[in-house]
Amino acid sequence: MNVNKKKILNFLLISTFTILFTFSIGFIFKILFLSSDNNKIFDYKRELSNCSGADSGKCIARYSVNIAKIEGINRSLDYVKKLIDSRVDLKRGCHSITHYLGNAFYNSFSDDAIIPGHAWCSYGYYHGLMQEHGKLNLDDIIEYASNLCNKAEGFLSIDCMHGIGHAAYSNLLSINKALEICNKISKYDFALTCSDGVIMEEFMNSSNGLLISGFEVIDCLYYNNKAVQAGCGKAMAQQNVNSGLSLDESCNIFSEDIINQCSNGYGSSLAGNIASGSTYKVTDNQIKSCNKSDGCAQGFGVIAYNYFRDYNKAVLLCENNFKNKSVLNNCISSAKLAQDNEDANN
Repeated sequence: MNVNKKKILNFLLISTFTILFTFSIGFIFKILFLSSDNNKIFDYKRELSNCSGADSGKCIARYSVNIAKIEGINRSLDYVKKLIDSRVDLKRGCHSITHYLGNAFYNSFSDDAIIPGHAWCSYGYYHGLMQEHGKLNLDDIIEYASNLCNKAEGFLSIDCMHGIGHAAYSNLLSINKALEICNKISKYDFALTCSDGVIMEEFMNSSNGLLISGFEVIDCLYYNNKAVQAGCGKAMAQQNVNSGLSLDESCNIFSEDIINQCSNGYGSSLAGNIASGSTYKVTDNQIKSCNKSDGCAQGFGVIAYNYFRDYNKAVLLCENNFKNKSVLNNCISSAKLAQDNEDANN
């Protein structure tokens, strides 16, 4: 073998060894890196599964963000949904829980957190994104919500746009100021659902089932926008139910074109109190007043289903409280519609 051939052979041997060594180091590093990530994911999922009690929302948000940073936002949210579906204690409060989820994902991923397919738990995740965006950008919250809902669903839905109200109140901490934002929305249904969301948000922060601010149903009439009055009346029915008022006493201050929305809210509040075993006991007079109203029965049926997430239990709750057959059928039909809406979102 001449000198040149020997040099070439040595060069090839060294090159081959170098390449194999490099690949070996890379392979070992990759294995170690993946192993480390797998260990972290295991720990995060274990901690996530253990989240419970009053702080379950914040707990779930914290660990799901950690999972999303490794496995991606979509997979993390899918895992949270699976967890919530498997536990009654989480499912009943999942709208509030997913508000925390949206808050945390916005902070970690900004607009990348807006992905379709996660309207479960009554759009709580998307509402949470709106809330967090509103902390620094409340002036453009209507535009942000419109873009978000379009991206999430391909159209603007009432349930998605409802989050504007949550965002407005949680950042202004004033029903009056937050309703002024709803007042700027031109489309009737969206202004209504925004107003409903404003007052709902204050109720969600109440420890005794009554509004913190002392806002009263008559204050709804301050706004000339009929949609704001309607959403306000619908949401204020919760306070009126808790105060022991009948349907007529709760809604008779509104004009005829708004009463149905108020009645719907009244029925929703009755169902929520009955299903949850609230300390605010529902009276026979309140049930009798709801038995005369299709709007009241419709609201009752929706919440009956949303509370139990079980159509048969919702039907039983309707049957136990409605004697008027026509009104009872409206309650049952509304429970079925709520189930169908949930199935569509899933």
